[in-house]
Amino acid sequence: MLSGLGFDLKLLGSRKHILDKLQSRGSEQVTALKEPFVKNDHPRFRREFASNRHMPYGTAAAYIESIRNADSEGMTKLVKIVWMLLHMKVYLF
Repeated sequence: MLSGLGFDLKLLGSRKHILDKLQSRGSEQVTALKEPFVKNDHPRFRREFASNRHMPYGTAAAYIESIRNADSEGMTKLVKIVWMLLHMKVYLF
């Protein structure tokens, strides 16, 4: 989805690259970018928008509402999390 919208997967760690791409897209494309985040409810994504300190991951309804109301800063954080999750983790013991 991200590469289809013109994001360079190698540069997803760059806040400037993500903001430039989001600002150059129309509102329909930004809405299309939000839908996979709504469908793929990952705990790491939820933690970015959790507003209740007693529930660190918030509720599903609050998460969906937060995604739909997210500004470019919030979407930048989510895309950077995708970049982090895409990396293969290697643990050496």
